[in-house]
Amino acid sequence: MRKMQDKYQTIKVIRHFNAKCPIITDKVEIWEYFIIDDPEMNFHKDDDIQYALVLGWHDEFGTVSIKDLKQRAITDTTDLSKVAPAPDWRWIDD
Repeated sequence: MRKMQDKYQTIKVIRHFNAKCPIITDKVEIWEYFIIDDPEMNFHKDDDIQYALVLGWHDEFGTVSIKDLKQRAITDTTDLSKVAPAPDWRWIDD
């Protein structure tokens, strides 16, 4: 787990994916997914559906299917030490 902060909030990132866009387009587009540990969302780390910060055509929070992400994944890691933070965010190292 690694904390990431923007000017409004801090989130706990537990996993990171780079994956092909979920919608077929003329070109290959890579979307980025920061899977979040958020107790208020009531997801468990082993559940298929997880809460995430998604960087795609728009940057937004939402639910994602890990099963679906694994099928489209280019990278999948829980070692966040070499993952860059999302644009306009920064890592907070305790």
